[in-house]
Amino acid sequence: MDLLGIGTSVATSAASAAADAVKEDAKGVLRQLVDPWSKSMGEYLSIDRNYKTFEKLVDCVSKAKRKLADAGVSPKEVPLKTIHPLLQGVVLEEEPDLVDVYSSLLANAGDPRQLALVEPSFPNVLKQLSSREVRFLDQCFKEAEDITKDRTYNLYPNKPPLAIRVRNHDFTGYDLERLFAGAGLSRCPVVNPRTIAQSEGLSAEDIAWDSRQYELCLDIVIRLGLMTKQSEIQDIDIDRLISYLQKRKRSDFTIEQRERYCFTTFGVAFVQACRAPKVEIEATS
Repeated sequence: MDLLGIGTSVATSAASAAADAVKEDAKGVLRQLVDPWSKSMGEYLSIDRNYKTFEKLVDCVSKAKRKLADAGVSPKEVPLKTIHPLLQGVVLEEEPDLVDVYSSLLANAGDPRQLALVEPSFPNVLKQLSSREVRFLDQCFKEAEDITKDRTYNLYPNKPPLAIRVRNHDFTGYDLERLFAGAGLSRCPVVNPRTIAQSEGLSAEDIAWDSRQYELCLDIVIRLGLMTKQSEIQDIDIDRLISYLQKRKRSDFTIEQRERYCFTTFGVAFVQACRAPKVEIEATS
């Protein structure tokens, strides 16, 4: 069976035997992942009409196979409602970094251990992200992961799984600005125009541009439900407040409102699914 409906016209006489072997290997992996729907999917995607598209798909599948091999497992069949939008996303993706993320998503979907679950909605979420949002999310996840490793969780014999620890970690607005810059997404050490000195050698326009990119990135990940924003109002001692106002003969006062950010459960699962499969069940440690 020709998995993707690809005829001999796709291969050119200049293609090397090694390249042909890679393609055949990729088709074999896809058979494991998408049978018994391989024929209909190949016809739908019309990959035989676009050699460049097929090359991109081969690259993604080859990387997914290598990641599963590194984890010591063989791929299992992936449900059609998951692999169909996933392969569509690969076909449409133009950023090489994101093709690699798709390969991790594909590898986790085909991992029989299911350590990082791939929900059918994940490919469509990834389609709506650029490498900017993916790098930002990964940087935030790494920080939460590293910080929670050093907390008192390690004192408990039954410490919470990593996913819960990351979900429970709060970020301040300053934290996110710093992490955005730390991911190499800004020319400023912290992307807040109010805190950047002109000595950085950047114009006010450059700083404002980076700040808008950060705000747009944050709005996107919140809109997609990957992170959430919470507002905390400062606790007020009413008796002390009344005494303070009376002494100073004032009637106005300011209540401080602090904004905190954290991953949603959906966001944690999404980031984990976009990482290469683990060799062992380290994800819960």
